[in-house]
Amino acid sequence: LYLDKAGWLERIAQGKSIGFIIILIGLIGLAFASYKLYLLSLYSKEIHDETSADSIISQMNVVSSNNSSSDSKENSIDELIINYSSKVDWGNNWIKFFAAVAPLLGLLGTVIGMIETFQAITLFGTGDPKQMAGGISQALVTTMLGLIVAAPLLGFYTYISDRVNTLIQVVEEKGSYLLSKE
Repeated sequence: LYLDKAGWLERIAQGKSIGFIIILIGLIGLAFASYKLYLLSLYSKEIHDETSADSIISQMNVVSSNNSSSDSKENSIDELIINYSSKVDWGNNWIKFFAAVAPLLGLLGTVIGMIETFQAITLFGTGDPKQMAGGISQALVTTMLGLIVAAPLLGFYTYISDRVNTLIQVVEEKGSYLLSKE
């Protein structure tokens, strides 16, 4: 029995097309999260690097020197912070979307598998368990795949959101420092 144990590809194949779709969504979400982590590392270097930080501050200085009143300077710096925040925050919701869709597809696979099981019972009765095994297997495998994909993606989303908030906070502090200098 141990030698007949199904491998990962056989397990995914038991989930039929829904199982492959869940794995595809997981791979897309993982690739997107990796890309987002790469972008965040670039943004972090840009903020913490003195020359880049000076360029951000000088950009804020140009904006603030072009405006004479304190309110207009504050509004201009706020606009720069909002623009930077939207650039850094871009894409976070896609990771959350992939993490939310995976278990929903797992649930869909569960429903489809149970429908197949009940159809087998209707056609063949309950005398032959092998007739029902395919539907039950699909139901359990797709649920498992949905949870396996969702858990790491939620972890990535949480980590990335925290990094984004930290970067935005640093930029806001630099803007506040610039306003306090005047």
